[in-house]
Amino acid sequence: MTSYVPTPATISQGGSSLALALERLELRLQRWAAEQDVYSVVLEQVFGLKACGADAEALRHSLLGEGLGLSLELASLEGMRSAYAVASGSTGETVFLDGAWLVSASVAEIEAVLVEKLGHAIDQRLNEAQESHRSMAFGLMIHLQTIDLPT
Repeated sequence: MTSYVPTPATISQGGSSLALALERLELRLQRWAAEQDVYSVVLEQVFGLKACGADAEALRHSLLGEGLGLSLELASLEGMRSAYAVASGSTGETVFLDGAWLVSASVAEIEAVLVEKLGHAIDQRLNEAQESHRSMAFGLMIHLQTIDLPT
């Protein structure tokens, strides 16, 4: 399962902190998607969607299978940590991380940013929403639902 597909430059810049943040995020997503009741609660409370629908089931299947496959790239974001770009034309969904921030960010900070951006991607899939505050709520809910991850 891979929700993010980082470029070689992103891996190099992020080093072990990025690798651990990605690993932790995947564990959180697996735990969330594997428990139908927890999955349903988060979808309904955060995204306003019942988990029995086709979109919700397709999302769950992706999370438990091949993942979402979001591109993860470095960029110079001038004061922002990250940005999410919706798929357009031949370009798939992409999350950009500020290279300068990534060098000094902790594992927890990187993971928080990645889960929040993943919330944007999920919101886009379920609600076709490009900008909303649901992604922050998603990050909090996922963290609270899987708090017992090893550090």
